[in-house]
Amino acid sequence: MIAQYLRSVEFMDPLISQGLTLMVYGMTTVVLFLLLLVLAMRALAWFVNLSPTQSAKAVSTSTAASGASPNEETVAAIAAAVKRYRDRT
Repeated sequence: MIAQYLRSVEFMDPLISQGLTLMVYGMTTVVLFLLLLVLAMRALAWFVNLSPTQSAKAVSTSTAASGASPNEETVAAIAAAVKRYRDRT
């Protein structure tokens, strides 16, 4: 198939022939790069899911379920952050 393409390219104008050849090489390079990128992303996702991590959602639901109210330090930190944000804008 490629040999047939190369034989048909010989009869064309040399500039068009070079353009088509460059297009084929370029598109092949792009497809291979994107394929490699997809494979790398899937491997990374698999690796991240492999490592054990503690879920932040589980921690927050356990605190909310126990009915514990936030301590004074937490309330003061939140109030200071809100005041700083409002002063900045």
